[in-house]
Amino acid sequence: MRNPDTRGTPVRCSFQSPLGAMTLATTDKGLAGIWFDGQKHMPDTRTWPVNDTHPVLLQAQTELREYFAGKRNAFDLPLDLNQGTVFQQQVWRGLLE
Repeated sequence: MRNPDTRGTPVRCSFQSPLGAMTLATTDKGLAGIWFDGQKHMPDTRTWPVNDTHPVLLQAQTELREYFAGKRNAFDLPLDLNQGTVFQQQVWRGLLE
């Protein structure tokens, strides 16, 4: 069972990484997902609006570029942990401790 985001549908953008094309998604609460395009367990994001200027998505792109350039190993993005199943949310919160 998924917990719906009470702040609306996520918005998305595309990002070209050295490993291939990625889709980044955010809600008003924070980053909600990063997927390699075509990966096996990826939600259908085609109905999510594209927003290439959302501040969280711009920050995510900057931090990913720095990561792939070897200049970053930790991320400072706000996260929305309400987009997964209850089990996934418990795992994510556990990893943050």
